[in-house]
Amino acid sequence: MKNLILLLFLPLLSIGQDNSQITYYGKDFFRLEGTVIPDSLKENRYDRLPFSYKNIVRKPVWDLSKSSA
Repeated sequence: MKNLILLLFLPLLSIGQDNSQITYYGKDFFRLEGTVIPDSLKENRYDRLPFSYKNIVRKPVWDLSKSSA
């Protein structure tokens, strides 16, 4: 009986949602902190080192620079 009441009540919650006030933001809206290198010098927007450093730094350092976390 409780499950039936819950099952009938759940659709009422979705009716009250107003999607017209939801605003979506893309990746270009947010500023990345911790990188001062222009995006044009990197392979990816989230890289921490410029692409020209790939042959200069050790492989473990380069692999860490690819991590966005």
